[in-house]
Amino acid sequence: DNYVELTFPAYDDVTPANNLKTVDVQEVPPVAWGTCPGTTRTINIEIVPEPTIETFPFFETTLSIVNGGTYQYCGDQAAEDMTVNLYGYPNFSLSWTLAIEEIDVDGNPVLPNGNNSTIDNSAGTTIGAGNSTTRITADQDYVFDAGRAFELIQDNSNTYDVRTRYTYTISGVSDLISRKSEYDGSARIWYDNGGTTFTFTIIVNPQPQTGPIYHIDNNWGNL
Repeated sequence: DNYVELTFPAYDDVTPANNLKTVDVQEVPPVAWGTCPGTTRTINIEIVPEPTIETFPFFETTLSIVNGGTYQYCGDQAAEDMTVNLYGYPNFSLSWTLAIEEIDVDGNPVLPNGNNSTIDNSAGTTIGAGNSTTRITADQDYVFDAGRAFELIQDNSNTYDVRTRYTYTISGVSDLISRKSEYDGSARIWYDNGGTTFTFTIIVNPQPQTGPIYHIDNNWGNL
């Protein structure tokens, strides 16, 4: 009979003092045992903000990934580390997927193609080192997909390179404190900045091949 669950209010980012709570616990015996309550014990609770997904840095300083953006490249690109900017208590766990597929000149998927593939990390990939009770609030990038080479895949018969689309979808993040708060064994809660799905697309286009130049003799039209 000494098990109690407490429900705390949401994080208050306007008045920080409202996030500091005190829980006082005192054992009280049955009336028949007399009036001899135990010593009061106190624990302090701090309500902290949810982990958040901020921005998507990329492998070129001139290119800033934005949510929902599409970026075009010509020919195979060298391997790079894909990074994301997170706020919260490391370490982080990120839920994300990557779809790699052939598309036509209008950007529509070409099916079937046995070289299409999907990388599914929707169950969560751990990124960031250690367990820290210090919240990351300044810009700090974390690698979530290391060494990704954006390359052309081949057609279904493996005879030539085709236009290839890489679509990243990030559906949520959790951090050290949020996982601690879910320690009752229930399914993990993914925090997504209020219901936002983060996605961006990289399209790799085949290198154009210049064909022969045909010359019509100047006398051809002199009939």
